[in-house]
Amino acid sequence: MSVRSLFATHLYQATVEDVALLRDLAKSIRTLAASASLDTLAATSIVVPGNRKVRLDELATRFPMITQVRGEGLMLGVVLDRPGAPIVQRCLADGLLINCTADRVLRFLPPLVIERALVDDGLAILEKALAAA
Repeated sequence: MSVRSLFATHLYQATVEDVALLRDLAKSIRTLAASASLDTLAATSIVVPGNRKVRLDELATRFPMITQVRGEGLMLGVVLDRPGAPIVQRCLADGLLINCTADRVLRFLPPLVIERALVDDGLAILEKALAAA
């Protein structure tokens, strides 16, 4: 006898059809919860990922040391024509935590629930660090 049928028939005296009904109900509840979460994200000041990439592209036009902006969603990178460690240190001193990969790529990986104001602050810190480089 399988664990599923043991649970269905002996522990709760439910039929296999009852278990199937509960499984379908659970799927519906998960779908409603996901939908409500997405509605909440859309209604708050949560950042739209594409906006951040556009703003990094704008920085690239003003700072020739940026050779490429790449990435998708919230994980973005800025490729530099020089080592990025000094820029990372300047950003860290001003309160922005980023990292440098492959010696010349500044990587940004914020949490999913970051607010637009924090993104604006972070981009201002990055701009200041780039200007000082």
